[in-house]
This record gives sequence, structure tokens and C-alpha cells, in this order.
Amino acid sequence: MSFYKKILLLFFFATVGSSCSKPINTTAELIAIDSLLDTQIERLSKQKPGLTKEVGVDKTVESSVLEMKNSASWARELDVFRKINLVNSPVYVGKYKVEDHQPDINSNLAILSLSTDQQLPIRSLKLFFQGSHDKVRKLEATYFESNSIFSSTRNLTMEFQYFQGELMLSRYRIEGGQKMIFGDSVVYVVEGIIDYD
Repeated sequence: MSFYKKILLLFFFATVGSSCSKPINTTAELIAIDSLLDTQIERLSKQKPGLTKEVGVDKTVESSVLEMKNSASWARELDVFRKINLVNSPVYVGKYKVEDHQPDINSNLAILSLSTDQQLPIRSLKLFFQGSHDKVRKLEATYFESNSIFSSTRNLTMEFQYFQGELMLSRYRIEGGQKMIFGDSVVYVVEGIIDYD
């Protein structure tokens, strides 16, 4: 199967899976993912930074520089990270082990972590922050999705840095694999590097 066909199939099934899921009403948020993303999209659309995006499928990697014209472009680009908000579903209340202000041995940051041994869509989530939760420097989550057509696991990462006094998204990464029920497995990596210069 060609590189571009794999990419098209990958995002087709991801879109089908997303469109079949029902919206979830959140009552008490553990981590305000939607608010974080909305703020970042607003700031990115104002700053208009450059975006270098690399897409790798199996052993083939393609790189491109994208012009993000408005907030809708950024919203589409970062939409997959809204999956993390599933941790706030009332259905999953009490199903995560929550550990807060754990020291990160590799930095001066603290960690808020959510983990579960149950078969939930978000299997783990780590928020690396400096002082308080709103000063997030990195976000890591594992998202699992399965239906009658495919099963998929994605490791989602977002990194943040300060630019002109505001906390801004600097890098994101989507790494995972997708197994078709009657087909091959696909391993892929999508990485975006945001340039404010």
C-alpha cells in the first residue's frame, strides 16, 4: 500500500470513529483540556507562528511547512487532543487513580497524573506543571479506540513554553498504531514544531 493511501485510510477511520462517538457532558473537570486548547488556539491565531509538520508512516517520513491562516486551521490541527477531555466524563468519575504534585525526576516540574487499569479510552494522563496546574509545560496521554473496523492506540504529547509573556504551545506529537480487523497494522508518527521567530 502506498504512503499516501495509508495516510488517507488512517485519517478516514479516525474521522469515522470520531463522528460515531456521542458528545459527553462534563460536570466536574479533573483537567480543563477544552479550556486549555481554546486558549492556545486563540493565541496561536493571533501570533501566527510557522508550523513544520512531519508525518511518518511505517518507515516513510514526509515533512512540510504549513501556513495556518486562522483559528479554524489550528482547531482542525489540534482536534485529536480534545479526546483527552474524556477523563472528565461523569461516566468515569472515581475510575482514575489521581496523584498530584509528584516531583519530576528529570526537571523542576511537578506532575499531576491520572491512571487506570480499566479499559477506558484514556488509559493514562500526565500534566507537567510549574507551581500550579494552569502553568502547564507538558501534557502526555494515551488514548485507546476500538470498533468493528479497527483498533488504535495513540500517545499524545503537547509541550509549552513562554513567548512574549504568554504560555504557548511549542511542539506536539501523535504516535501510535492502528490495526485493521481484516488488514495490515499501520505504525505512524505525526509531529508539529511551532516556530515563533
